[in-house]
Amino acid sequence: MLKAFSNNFLSAFLLLFVFLTNCSPDEVGNNIPKTGNIPDANFEQALIDLGYDDVLDGKIITANVANVTELDISGYSSNDVDTKIKDLTGIEYFISLIKLNCSYQNIASLDLTNNLKLKGLEVADMGSLTNLNVTRNIELEILKCFRTGVSNLNLSNNINLIELYTYESLQLSSLDIRNNTVLKTIWCKNNNLSSLDVRNNIDLEFLDCRFNTISSLDVTNNTKIKNLSFWGNNLSSIDISNNLDLEYFDCSENNITTLDVSNNLALEALGCTSNLLTNIDVSNNTSLISFACDNNLLNTIDISKNLGLLSFSCGDNSITNLDLSNNIALNSFYCNNLPLINLDLSSNTELEIIWCNNNPQLSIINFGNNSTLAWFQGYNNTQLTSLDVSNNTSLQWLQCYDNSQLTSINLGTNNNLVSLDCYNNNLTNLDLSNIINLSSLNCTSNTNLNCIQVNDLQLSNIPTDWIKDNAAIFATICN
Repeated sequence: MLKAFSNNFLSAFLLLFVFLTNCSPDEVGNNIPKTGNIPDANFEQALIDLGYDDVLDGKIITANVANVTELDISGYSSNDVDTKIKDLTGIEYFISLIKLNCSYQNIASLDLTNNLKLKGLEVADMGSLTNLNVTRNIELEILKCFRTGVSNLNLSNNINLIELYTYESLQLSSLDIRNNTVLKTIWCKNNNLSSLDVRNNIDLEFLDCRFNTISSLDVTNNTKIKNLSFWGNNLSSIDISNNLDLEYFDCSENNITTLDVSNNLALEALGCTSNLLTNIDVSNNTSLISFACDNNLLNTIDISKNLGLLSFSCGDNSITNLDLSNNIALNSFYCNNLPLINLDLSSNTELEIIWCNNNPQLSIINFGNNSTLAWFQGYNNTQLTSLDVSNNTSLQWLQCYDNSQLTSINLGTNNNLVSLDCYNNNLTNLDLSNIINLSSLNCTSNTNLNCIQVNDLQLSNIPTDWIKDNAAIFATICN
């Protein structure tokens, strides 16, 4: 019995001896050598600058980096192509790495199979990067690989992924995230995606897949989603009736014919421009702050229930009448290319910005006593004959050019007006005598404007940026 035990012990000892004598004396646990190779001199220099190495010799003592948890080399030589890092060989020695940022370099391929503890990875703004292997990085939670040359991204093993950013990577033509069931954020705009399946991503809160060629999108399972944008795709329909937490929704530049937002009571921002909508009911969306429905087939629009609306844009439709009397909080308003006849803004005393261009039937604009209006742009409104901004004392920029019937502008007394563009109209008079801070003026191409009234101080020092027709004069009294 004792003899058998001695023989077995001797055999085991001999096997261990053979193993040790055949191993390199430089190797340690996890198959990591004591001295590792760093073939890219720029990578090694970055490690020297960070204090992990001391001599630029293509080698590193692996024990110096074995316990490093965060590595950020994104800022090294980012503006110099010749000194960008091209090869990240040696990253496998960082076996404790949790966060890695190597953006803005010139790396073509990145293998992170040894970095098993990695939770955050950023490899952005590298058009050179065509191959990224994260199949063994099971702990990965955040992946930022936007603006790269990656065409295939295998995320099937990354079941802990919470945030994914692949935007503006034009080579990426497919994205399979069916296994990534805990994803909360997906940002994949400006890729080359023709389809996207998010039905398994039930924790999704943010999805931005703008500017792809997606023709169908099912978000009925994504009941937690708050931000959804697929602007610039090929969808003809979308069902958001289950998305009760939705706060921001933009489906602009698609082919959508009907849109039901009646269940989306939390909605604060709605963008549906450049579709084929003939009607949209926002009466239930009383939380709306921003609403844009330009370039559709709308004949009417009712925003009387949207009392908190701050920004509203409805241009390029067939709307003939707009009632904004209830929208007293409105801050910015855009109404270009509409068949409006008149526009009453007298109740909108919080308006600061108004764009009202190319409305061929618009003859009356009532600004009321709005003392907050800072910028008005209204050009090519061919039926507009007069403009009164005398009570809009905060107005700074007034652009009212190319209105062929406009004969008069009442500026009143405005110490804030600094820029006035009123060229190519039919003005017969223009009084600037009470506009003491006007620094920029263009009133050319008004053939009936012979005299521009100014005060004595202005007359003695006409600003160089005041432009008029040669036939017109500046004077303190104009008949």
